Amino acid sequence: MAKAPTVIVNFQASGEQIVEALRLEEKPVTREELQAKEDGRKAQDTQVRADRRDTGKPGLGKSGESYLRMDALIRDLVSGGYRLIDAYNQPRFRFVGGKNTGDKIGTIARFVFSCEERESEFEDPADAENVIQELLIELERIVAPLAFVWKNTSPDGVPTTDTINVVVLNRDDERFTQTTPHDLRLRIKDGTYSTRPFVPGRAYMPIE
Repeated sequence: MAKAPTVIVNFQASGEQIVEALRLEEKPVTREELQAKEDGRKAQDTQVRADRRDTGKPGLGKSGESYLRMDALIRDLVSGGYRLIDAYNQPRFRFVGGKNTGDKIGTIARFVFSCEERESEFEDPADAENVIQELLIELERIVAPLAFVWKNTSPDGVPTTDTINVVVLNRDDERFTQTTPHDLRLRIKDGTYSTRPFVPGRAYMPIE
């Protein structure tokens, strides 16, 4: 499977924790800009979460995967030829009936990776490398409650952007009652996502 030129990883769950630990700056965005983006969304698979405006087709099952560790994903992206070109704090606003209420309800820590020759927001490549290392250290402490992968394509089916959303598990979801989190890693290889158990001694072990 062809890989997307851009992969965006959004942490809504643990977003504030990551923003604080990595000292991510807030990227200004207006309520009107977010509303225009929301209005422009068109789901490629309308059978998935029809009440939401998520775009693309699911790359990790229609219900996402719960209790995942995300460190291996970041390592896979880097080893697979992706560069971190942006990392920032984006405020999260409440939407009701598809309309932005203007009420801030949280923070999204957003990381943008590219395997193309795109301009980076980091003046010094070493700064991007430092952010990745700090993120990996922080991810040692985090188990993602729920992760969705959305794969977007152009009208002729060419991959454009993959988006991984780390969100909070709904209390109505039966997985919310699990008492022992799975020790699974989210992985990506050649554009395909999978989950694999953690195996001591592998290269994706947390940084010591």
